[in-house]
Amino acid sequence: MNRSATVFLREEKRDKTVRITGLDKPQISSAIEEKWQRIINLIARILNVPSGLIMEITEDSMSVFLKSNNGQNPYKNGGCDNLGKGLYCETVIGANSEFLVENARPCSSWKGNPDVKLNMISYYGLPIRWPDGEFFGTICVLDDKRNSYDETFKELIIEFRSSIEKDLEIEIQAQGRGEQLLAINKSQEQLKMIGDNLPEGMVYRLIHGPDGTRRLSYASEGCSRLFQVKREDICQDANVLYNMIAPEFLAPLALAEKKSIENSETFEFEMPMTLPDGETRWIRWHSKASKEGDTFVWDGVCLDVTRRVMAEKSISKAREKLETQVHERTRDLYESNQSLKNEIQERKKIETNLAKSEGKYRGLIDNSLVGVLTTTSDGYMTFINDALAKIFDFETSQMILGQRFKRHWRYIKDRDRMLDTLRKNGSVINFEAEAVTHKGRHIQILFSAKSINNEILGMVMDITELKQAKIKLQSAYSEIK
Repeated sequence: MNRSATVFLREEKRDKTVRITGLDKPQISSAIEEKWQRIINLIARILNVPSGLIMEITEDSMSVFLKSNNGQNPYKNGGCDNLGKGLYCETVIGANSEFLVENARPCSSWKGNPDVKLNMISYYGLPIRWPDGEFFGTICVLDDKRNSYDETFKELIIEFRSSIEKDLEIEIQAQGRGEQLLAINKSQEQLKMIGDNLPEGMVYRLIHGPDGTRRLSYASEGCSRLFQVKREDICQDANVLYNMIAPEFLAPLALAEKKSIENSETFEFEMPMTLPDGETRWIRWHSKASKEGDTFVWDGVCLDVTRRVMAEKSISKAREKLETQVHERTRDLYESNQSLKNEIQERKKIETNLAKSEGKYRGLIDNSLVGVLTTTSDGYMTFINDALAKIFDFETSQMILGQRFKRHWRYIKDRDRMLDTLRKNGSVINFEAEAVTHKGRHIQILFSAKSINNEILGMVMDITELKQAKIKLQSAYSEIK
């Protein structure tokens, strides 16, 4: 028998009716439930977030089906909240897609949602569906601080969601038959496959004994691709990995491990490791420490970040070379302009003495290299300085006064995006766009603005030459490479 529920999409401010778990669906078995509990615990550990949840939707509420068993989780199994309040999970189900809120507090649409009262200001979630498309609920993580969630972690949650949906399919297939245990074992193998196929990475569990010994109780098959060694070898002897570490990194690594143990905090470390064939790779280790009896356990992932590290080093070298060139040219310019120094200083003294009250600030604006303007809320310019007139190829500022600035945007969608940001945040900072001057010349501008008392105060910089210089720099860098 079909069932439905009505969810409220907070950002769109509308209701939507969706199909949910029908009465013909089977109950989730205890074996599957235990597996899901391990999944949500592992997600919370790896992502280092206070809350991981599997939520179930009913005809009138969202309820906590399972929660991660970490002490910081403010939610309780079986806890529920009525639909229609614009919960994070309502949007996930209503949109039938992944949903991310990095920080709800400054967001007008989300700062008032019920989870913010629990200090859960960051959210990432995915819908969980039965094979026929009916919604079971969501799998999600929440954080008490701003979090954009690394793409690798998102991929991991997506894979776990796929495993859960496979379990739902298995539950249906096993319904009324004595094949449930076999199906669960198959699903467990799929979960193992997720870890084994993690791109450029390995899922692991490292145990630190009370006597200081370390051993890997689990390592996914990714270890052979990442470290050129067999899983059995590193599980038998963790020193197979530790012997690959550059000597100068051993002491900082030991200190990071000690700090993680003492404070039960996230272990995060990057270091170069030399593989059996002599290749050096940079590896990022990310795990969460927990205590089990008298031992400490790290559940986490390690990722190959060599390409990122090498790119950062190349960029650093290019930046140093550019800074050297800039320094040399600046020195030449300084030497060529030294004869004008006295005249410039004298002019500054005269300008300082003449500047009074409002005239002083007007002078600063008019002589600025930055274009300054004020407009009404509908875009008519009430003030511009000479720099702005020059940027847009006008001979005097009076020639543009009273016009609408809208005509100088090359793409009206850029203006609309800028105004939308201005309405939401009250200000716009470093908004890049293409503009058209009075003479039809296309220029690149950097636009910043603030809304004050139904007026818009804006500043415009012509960054055309800077953009061209960057292109030349990139071209020169490519030639260097």
